Amino acid sequence: MNIEKLPEYCYGLRPPTHEIVIIKRGVRGYFPSSFLKVSTQEKVNELNKSMHVTRAQAEAMMYGSMFGWDTPASDPDNYDEEGRYIYFVRKDKLHQCLKLTMRRQGYQFSDISETMTVGELISELRRYPKDLPVVLSLDDGCTIGGLTDEDIAEEDLK
Repeated sequence: MNIEKLPEYCYGLRPPTHEIVIIKRGVRGYFPSSFLKVSTQEKVNELNKSMHVTRAQAEAMMYGSMFGWDTPASDPDNYDEEGRYIYFVRKDKLHQCLKLTMRRQGYQFSDISETMTVGELISELRRYPKDLPVVLSLDDGCTIGGLTDEDIAEEDLK
């Protein structure tokens, strides 16, 4: 792992409350911050940027604090410049992938308040190599899975 590439500390959003917390390199868990009333990802990004902490480093710090500092998720080299996880383990080998993170909005189709259109998704995907595997991440990374053509179906919601 590349723990030496991580800052001494950074800021993050505590799942699932989204309070701004302090994350210390090599330490499990996180610590309260004085920014609890301003809990947005934009504020976290601003605070970390002012300390020259990259999005990749901040994400690696968050996952290291939750899942251990010896996991692939604690390595900043496994993230792109936007802080998206781009590696996953398959058959004991590390492979690069595109991670699509989905946040639970409810338990029925009517609970979904915001989602991309097919056109918006295609536009976003054009930035990535066509042979890059796709992995879906649900519930803040607690559940992950692959995507096949059998998983894609049009749904009539009426």
